Amino acid sequence: MMELNWAEYMMAARRMGMSEEEFWNSDPIFFNECYVIYQRDRRNEVKALYGG
Repeated sequence: MMELNWAEYMMAARRMGMSEEEFWNSDPIFFNECYVIYQRDRRNEVKALYGG
């Protein structure tokens, strides 16, 4: 069985601007797709700031 770190997912949701209620009511597949896009966008922002 896979151990999930719910606190980490909750922090990710907050960084994406989701409320706790939105997080708990979101579809897991949709959440993961949003998080992948969010991570990509943040990575691009950091590259733009620091070069790369």
